Amino acid sequence: MSAAAAPTANTGLLRAKCDPYGAESRIRLLGGVFPENHVGKTMWHCPNYSDGRYRAECALGHRAGNIMPLCYPHVRSLQFRQMGLCPRCAWPQEAINLNSWIEQNQQAFMAALRVGDRESADRFLGRVTAMTDRMTELWQSGVIRKTPLTLAEVS
Repeated sequence: MSAAAAPTANTGLLRAKCDPYGAESRIRLLGGVFPENHVGKTMWHCPNYSDGRYRAECALGHRAGNIMPLCYPHVRSLQFRQMGLCPRCAWPQEAINLNSWIEQNQQAFMAALRVGDRESADRFLGRVTAMTDRMTELWQSGVIRKTPLTLAEVS
């Protein structure tokens, strides 16, 4: 056998680090509901190599976040402690929009109070109240729901 045709033990596969919280990749808070600028200052990482690649899914078929390389301890930990909420079930588009509008109107309310414009402050407070009432309606009607996720291993 020539040197060029000699078999090697190299499979060409690279081992990924366990990445349960996005320290090794792009952050997707709550499956992408919140942007990366909501990430805190301290980033925790797992020193283990991954044992498999997993995707979080709910019973309705929503996929949360990206495929994650995880070690077995993190598969168990995430499944039993942190997979109680599907982001798409809990945050349908109307709820995301309402949340954004509520935050904008709360900021406008505070700005109006700072300058003593009570009339505008009352108007913004009325908008916030109406939008929070709508959020409550979305929850009570089942549009917003708490659906648990499961981790499924992917190839």
